Formats: sequence, C-alpha cells, structure tokens
Amino acid sequence: FIKGLELKDCEVVLIDVEAGIEHFGRGIDLEADVIVNVAEPSIESLELSKKIKELAEKSRLKHVLLLNKALPDILEKIAINPDIVIPFDQTLIYGSLEGKEVDVFPQIEELWQKIKS
Repeated sequence: FIKGLELKDCEVVLIDVEAGIEHFGRGIDLEADVIVNVAEPSIESLELSKKIKELAEKSRLKHVLLLNKALPDILEKIAINPDIVIPFDQTLIYGSLEGKEVDVFPQIEELWQKIKS
C-alpha cells in the first residue's frame, strides 16, 4: 500500500505503527524519510528508543525522539536526550475519558520544524 502512494509536493503521510522495531523488518523504513519515535519515561521505552535510533541511522533515516508524558525534572534522570518533550498532563486523560477534543500542543510546531529540517 505504501509503495503505491503518490504524493503531491505539499502532502505528508504519517504512519502510526505499534511500539517496537518490527516495522523495520517489514520494510516500512525503506519507504520513510523520517522516523518520529514517541517514547515514554520508562526504562523499556527508552532502551527501545536507543535501538530505534540505531536502526534509523543504519537505514540513513532522520530520527526524531519525542518524549511523551514527561514528568518534571525527568530529563535529569534519564540517559537519553529527546528532541522534543511533551509534559505529562492529567487533564488530557480526564478529557479523553469525557470525550473532549484535545487542544493542539505547542510542541507540534517544534516537531514539524524538526521533521522538515
């Protein structure tokens, strides 16, 4: 499906895959320009992010690491340097449970700039 897509200059395709590295073995990396790796502040997620970065580099793909649900002072406690940090916000969880629409995060523009550069 991805190989058959024909995009115009102003179009972008965002593919949301399951957490893990299986998509590299399935060839999605052969059709991608950028890997946006969304990680959570857990040892499992951060270790997996290191592996994803290595695989992206081997595939000569740009890798952008986004740390999601970041607690205050978390950057001092982790051995990885994310490109973008989205702080933990419990109002998003409550809003989701109530079916409320999520406001656009200010970090989205920063993410877009990292992807384009």
